Amino acid sequence: MLLILERLPSKSRLIIWPKIVPPAISSFMIARVEDLLGQTSPKPLVLSEAKKQLLIYRLPQVLRLHLKRFRWSERNHCEKIGVRVLFEQVLNMEPYCCLDSLPSLATETFVYDLSAVVMHHGKGFGSGHYTAYCYNTEGGFWVHCNDSKLNVCSVEEVCKTQAYILFYTQRTLQDKAGIPEKQLQAQVFATQNQ
Repeated sequence: MLLILERLPSKSRLIIWPKIVPPAISSFMIARVEDLLGQTSPKPLVLSEAKKQLLIYRLPQVLRLHLKRFRWSERNHCEKIGVRVLFEQVLNMEPYCCLDSLPSLATETFVYDLSAVVMHHGKGFGSGHYTAYCYNTEGGFWVHCNDSKLNVCSVEEVCKTQAYILFYTQRTLQDKAGIPEKQLQAQVFATQNQ
């Protein structure tokens, strides 16, 4: 992660590379700009306006997005959050990255394809059942994995699930070697309409 603080109107910058990545991202946002109005700076002690923005410094080959599905209630027990979160089959991470640190990367390295979705069935944190939807790259189809049962399913079924953990795999130049972009789009469209 990269933290950038800008003072307005002077536009001075402070860049910090934290060594620990925060375990959770609030409000299902990957990155956002926050206005810090009325914040004081250590030297000199002057009230100033600032902006804070978190950007991703290095991208992994497999990106795991863990959605917050459980919270502590007022009665001091853990309860499930049942809000439906929309997610895409293709995720472009370029808007969330520090491009200054990744100048030589090809555009394809920012693109991720959905490869698996984990779901929790049940009402509580201490009980329930987990299943997964996994994409078979060799066959080009989705499989619902429920213990020892495997069922082929559509991408529409996968995208309608109440996801708990999303796995995205980085698209590489090798994945697209020799395949024109229009043909790739046609393959995705054909998969969606099966």
